[in-house]
Amino acid sequence: MQYVRVIGLKEDANAVLDELQNLGAVEISKPAYDGLETGRPLEISDEVLSQLTRIRGMKNSLVPFEFKARESLDARTAVAEAKKITIDSDLIALNDRLEKAKKREEEIKEELAGLEAIRPLHIDYSKLDFSVLDFRLGKVRAENLARLISYVSRSTTSFEHISAPAGAYSLVLFAFKKGEHVSEFLAKGGFEEMPIPRLSTTVSDRMGALDSELAAIAAEKGKIATEKLEISKEYWPRVAVLNEALKIEAEKAEMARKLGNTLATFTLEGWVVEKNFHNMERHLKSKFKNIAISKAGTTKQPPTEFQNPGLTSPFQFLVEFMSIPKPDEIEPASILAFTFPLIYGMIVGDVIYGILSLALAVYMVKKTKPGIIHSLGQMLAIAAVPAILFGFFFDEWFGFSFSHFMGFFGLQFSGTFLSLLGIGLVMHRLEGLTTLIVFTIFVGIFHLSFGFILGFINEWHHDKWHAFAKLGWISLIASGVVLIPKLLFKTDMLPFGDSFVVGGILGLLGLALVYKAEGFIGLFEIPGVLGNIMSYTRIAAVGLVGVIIAEKIINELVVGNIMSGMTNPVLLVVMGIVVIVLHLLNLGLAMFESLIHGARLNLVEFYGKFYKGGGRKFAPFAAARHFTRQGKPGKDLPG
Repeated sequence: MQYVRVIGLKEDANAVLDELQNLGAVEISKPAYDGLETGRPLEISDEVLSQLTRIRGMKNSLVPFEFKARESLDARTAVAEAKKITIDSDLIALNDRLEKAKKREEEIKEELAGLEAIRPLHIDYSKLDFSVLDFRLGKVRAENLARLISYVSRSTTSFEHISAPAGAYSLVLFAFKKGEHVSEFLAKGGFEEMPIPRLSTTVSDRMGALDSELAAIAAEKGKIATEKLEISKEYWPRVAVLNEALKIEAEKAEMARKLGNTLATFTLEGWVVEKNFHNMERHLKSKFKNIAISKAGTTKQPPTEFQNPGLTSPFQFLVEFMSIPKPDEIEPASILAFTFPLIYGMIVGDVIYGILSLALAVYMVKKTKPGIIHSLGQMLAIAAVPAILFGFFFDEWFGFSFSHFMGFFGLQFSGTFLSLLGIGLVMHRLEGLTTLIVFTIFVGIFHLSFGFILGFINEWHHDKWHAFAKLGWISLIASGVVLIPKLLFKTDMLPFGDSFVVGGILGLLGLALVYKAEGFIGLFEIPGVLGNIMSYTRIAAVGLVGVIIAEKIINELVVGNIMSGMTNPVLLVVMGIVVIVLHLLNLGLAMFESLIHGARLNLVEFYGKFYKGGGRKFAPFAAARHFTRQGKPGKDLPG
């Protein structure tokens, strides 16, 4: 990343910003030295902002249509064209009508819900005499109705009531003489009071009137939508182009604040990707005669440019989720593109599950727009491939072995799929649990050691001793690999030499390097690193849970015991669907757990060995165009 300085004539400032905005190559920042007047917005910026506010409001109210991109507009043309569009009041009126209709619709639905609740009583509330009697409407659980009447009877004998069943409750309307104090007894009886509607007709008639009003509101909303659609057909392309053009001009006007000015010149500074410097320089000098462009020094921290093409690009959001790397750090997205799918695949480890997860991931990608869910779908699609490959290695096919799975299709095989290819390397997770755990521990050892190597590379240009400390940790891990099996299991990991001697030398070397760089406190991290390594056994544990659910619970319990005795074809089909649904639920659980634990092992255990972050993303000054295209500003406005 290169810091650059551009000096030109003040009269060219607007045009230079135009070119830089179209190039999208420079992240502009304020000049870092005294003697320059603070930049000001461009002359027309107030008008641009005013019209942008108007046009944006119109755009948000119109119905979008596809149309071909138009040539860009300069600020004055865009402002002038925006002033010609005077549909503000029409759209405001339509929106007001729509809001009133929606508000009334909600009021009616709320009233209908209340009336529906009291409808079973079939009472004409318009005939209730509130001048003489006090009425109480409410509900009580059906089994408590008799008790409620008993409580009220203790308070007064001057009452009438009518009730009607309403599910688990009974609706009750009491009539008391004015002045009767019965609230306490009503409450003791479990009476839940409800508001009494003040109607001039029956409940049914009122509900009918409200239904008619709802139909009228629906017709009004349809009429509003039609009117808005007609306006949109005429104005949407123009409004969309103007909104984008004015937004681009507003951003340019605001960027002018970052220029430093003298009486006759302007100074612009910022960051550009080093390989793009000469192209930018050549382009600006071809456009402007009186301009000076040079590389400049600065104490500012440079931004980080993400360059993650192809298969690595979906993993960029995981990096950004944690922290943006600094420019001099190894950017880890390309590493995650390998390590995350590997761990995911080891946990899922089933051929059919892998194929189904691939199909689901592809569906997610196709049905979502670029964003987190879209990137997640791409990640899962990539990770499904090692899930299938590990399924071959573990010989798992929907929780069955290959030979058993093929038997469902009437095909007889005595070996595994890999044995058909002449490969005898297979590890059954349930049968080879010890081997699986040891295998995942070694995955953790190699993964973390790789992280320390990356840490060594990152630290080399900052602090040589801290870089060597990273190698010290690798030496300590190697020491543990040699000594622990020898001490605990009397097993030599080395085909040569004495394990105690070699392990001791590696351990002492590691301790010395860590102590030299990080001091005595650094040595307290040894249990932490051991814990990090043991965390990788979760790959075996989580994967094994999925195997037990698929193989022992679904396949053996449901398929083996329940379905085996069935002869009814309908029940067989139903149970077959149940088995498939259970496997799909297990697949969903496996995908979720694999995603969580795969991300954790990478972003917590692995990242901590080399990654610091704390950078910021390179954000060049550029025009985001969807409805306009770059070119000579003109008046090619859609009519």
